[in-house]
Amino acid sequence: MSEETGVAPHGARKGKYAAELARQVGISTRGMERVLAIKDHATPELLQEILDGKRTINSAYNIVMARRQKNPLAEYQKAVRKCVKALHRVTEAQAALRTLAGTEELNSEIVTAAAEAGVQAV
Repeated sequence: MSEETGVAPHGARKGKYAAELARQVGISTRGMERVLAIKDHATPELLQEILDGKRTINSAYNIVMARRQKNPLAEYQKAVRKCVKALHRVTEAQAALRTLAGTEELNSEIVTAAAEAGVQAV
């Protein structure tokens, strides 16, 4: 499992969230991780096949993972979009800090607080 992304091999989710859901539903944690991966990446048609009983969770999971492996660019693009959103949030936080300071220059207390929060003052 990748500690940075919280994603197990082949995109299944890890951790307490999947384990708790699995316990509530009465299935294995790994089974719930597969269900969550399907929920995140399946087409509406594939989801309907599962609901209609025409496809098992395992076969749907295998289809989803095969599609993802054939299209690694889509995963990269998704990661880039997340990074861009995070950058926008940082930029907005920096602007808010400048406004709170009342001037274009941040005082030392705000700079320190920004640094502790992981925001670099510009």
